[in-house]
Amino acid sequence: CVSNLTANELFERRTPAVEAADRICGDIERLAASVRNLVIVSNHFEKECGFDHETAEYAEILDIINDRLADLADRVIRIDRSDKEE
Repeated sequence: CVSNLTANELFERRTPAVEAADRICGDIERLAASVRNLVIVSNHFEKECGFDHETAEYAEILDIINDRLADLADRVIRIDRSDKEE
């Protein structure tokens, strides 16, 4: 889960955001090159003005990582809350 991996880099390892994005994307690119199929799961957080600085930075860097990984993917499936059945 890219969301958890990003949180671990930013909050546990205290990796700077840009370095975390580069590391995560690089590691996933290397992994993808060594496997036939790779499924990546992530999240997107709506930007809310109520986020503290750290949470806003996390949401922003996660979006950057998601965009970079989507560019590498053969297929991307996005599920929006409005797509879910109640």
